[in-house]
Amino acid sequence: SKITTQLNEISADKSNKKSGIRAIQKMIRADAQFEDNWDDFKLHFENVHPEFFVKLGNIHHSLSQTDSKHCAYIRMKLNTKEIARLMGISPTSVQMARFRLKKKMGLPKDVDLINYIQKI
Repeated sequence: SKITTQLNEISADKSNKKSGIRAIQKMIRADAQFEDNWDDFKLHFENVHPEFFVKLGNIHHSLSQTDSKHCAYIRMKLNTKEIARLMGISPTSVQMARFRLKKKMGLPKDVDLINYIQKI
């Protein structure tokens, strides 16, 4: 969405295209670096919680990488604000993601998602 916004601004302001393009390139590089950081994080996380991602994937086949990240952050006992900061979203979006994650996992309403993930 940030890139789309930036592109819309470039389209509106034709005199400043080069700096706008550089800004978009910077966003793309930052996102790529974030993915590299995720790979490093995942490696260290697996040292502390071996087989977590394997068990999670075996139980819930349809989870995306973002869903797995969210589950890892929950497993680390991070609160909503900390997860929001790490994922680059608002705390409200984290709550919605949890709701969707619970639905995707097929968990009944009476099962607490956080406790469920802690037991995996």
